[in-house]
Amino acid sequence: MSNLALVKSENFGNVQCDFYGDKNNFWMTRKQIGEALDYVDPEDSIYRIHERHKDRLDRFSTIDRLTTVEGGRTVTREMILYSPKGVYEICRWSQQPKADAFFDWVYDRLEELRTGKTPRAYQNETLAAIMDVYHRDREKMKSGALASVFKAIAASARQQKTIIHAAIKSTNNQPKTASKELAEEVYRFLIDWFNGNADHFEDDAETRYGMVAKQYIYIHTTIFNRIMEAAGYNPLQALRSLDQEGLIFTRIEEKKSNNKKRYKIVKYDPVTRTHGRYVSLLRNPFTDKQTGTDQ
Repeated sequence: MSNLALVKSENFGNVQCDFYGDKNNFWMTRKQIGEALDYVDPEDSIYRIHERHKDRLDRFSTIDRLTTVEGGRTVTREMILYSPKGVYEICRWSQQPKADAFFDWVYDRLEELRTGKTPRAYQNETLAAIMDVYHRDREKMKSGALASVFKAIAASARQQKTIIHAAIKSTNNQPKTASKELAEEVYRFLIDWFNGNADHFEDDAETRYGMVAKQYIYIHTTIFNRIMEAAGYNPLQALRSLDQEGLIFTRIEEKKSNNKKRYKIVKYDPVTRTHGRYVSLLRNPFTDKQTGTDQ
C-alpha cells in the first residue's frame, strides 16, 4: 500500500505533472520530471543524472508503489520519486533548454503546496522579507539621487516594490549617472542578501545558492534571477549596470560576425563535481579590479 497520496495535478506545457504528498514532504515521479524537461527517454535520462550525482540524489528520492493510468488502463507499480530538493537539483544539472523554465514553474507549485498560499501571495511575503534587510542597514546607505527612496523603505512590501520600480524608471531617463546609481543600489542589495544567506554558500549546505572565492561571490543564475525579480529589478538591466561599473566578472564570446558579452559564466563546482552557470559578483569593488581571470 502506498504511503503517498495525490494532492495536486497541473500541466507544464502539455505534460501532466502530479504532486504526491505524505505527512513530511511532497514528491514528483522521475518519469514526469523527465517528460517536463523534454527528454526523449525521460526515465533513463533522469536515471543517468541520478547516477552521476548519487551521493546527493539518494537523499532526496524514494521508492513507492503508485496507481496510475497508462494506455487507458489502471496499473500499480513501483516508481522513483523526488522531493522538492531533488527536483531542484535535477533542474540544476540538466542541460535541457526547458530546465530554467521548469524550475521556475515547479518551484511556484511546490511553494504553493508547502505554504498553502498562491505564488503571488508568497512572492509578496518573500519580497517583504528581502526588503527587511534594508530596514536593518539603512543607516549605512549613502546619500545621493536615491536617498529619498531609501528613506521611504519603512512602507509596506507593496509600497516598497512600487518605490523601487519608480527609482529604476527615473534613472532610465538620466544618462550615464543613472547606470552608476542603479549599479550601486543593486550591488548593496546583493551584498546584504548574501550576508543574510551566507550559510547557503557553505560546502556542506543542503541547498546551495552558489560558491565563494577570494575575489568573487558566485551566485547561481536561477537564484540570481529570482531574487532580482522578487525585489522588483530587471535581471538583465541589473547585470548590464553592474558590468558597466566593473562589479561583476564577464567574458567575451568570439563569433564570426561579432563578439558577444556573457554576463553569466560557466564554472566548476568541486563540491557537486558539476559545471553550472553563475553571476560573478566582485567582493571588494573599491580595491579589486577585473583581471581577466576569475578566482
